[in-house]
Amino acid sequence: MEPASPPEETALSEKPTVETGLAPSVDQGERLEASLPAEKVEAQARDETSFTLQPGAGAEIKADLLKNGKLAYFWTANGGVVNVDFHGEPHSNSKDSTLNRKDRDIAQDEGVFEAPNDGIHGWFWRNRMTEPVTVTLITSGDYREIKRLK
Repeated sequence: MEPASPPEETALSEKPTVETGLAPSVDQGERLEASLPAEKVEAQARDETSFTLQPGAGAEIKADLLKNGKLAYFWTANGGVVNVDFHGEPHSNSKDSTLNRKDRDIAQDEGVFEAPNDGIHGWFWRNRMTEPVTVTLITSGDYREIKRLK
C-alpha cells in the first residue's frame, strides 16, 4: 500500500531483520516484561497502548529508530483477528517505503525488529471483521519516539 501523501501524526512513534513467533494470549493487564520476546533488548523506551478498530477501520503506529536500533514488540487483537503489515520509511526519503511483512487474519504477534536505516517503522492494522477488535501493543527498545498516525 503506497499512500498518496504522508499521513498526519498525532502524539502517542540492506534488508531489515525481523524475528517473530507466536506467543500465548495475554490479558491486557499483564506486565511488559512478561509479554515481550525472550531476547533481551536494552531499552531506552517502553510503551503500551490499546485502541479499538471498528469494522473496516484501520490504524497505524510508527516508531522513530536510528539505523541498527532494536524494537521488541508484542501485540494482540482482542475480540477477533486483523490484517496487518509492518513497514517503514527512511528519514532521507519518506516516499521510499519498505514492506517488511504482511499478514491476514491473525490475532497476535511478537518479535524484535532491527532497523535497516534511520527512519520510522511500524504497523498498519485493519479490522475486516463485522465486530470491533481491540489491539494492544507493547513495545520496548531503542526508539526515540512512538506515534499513532491518523
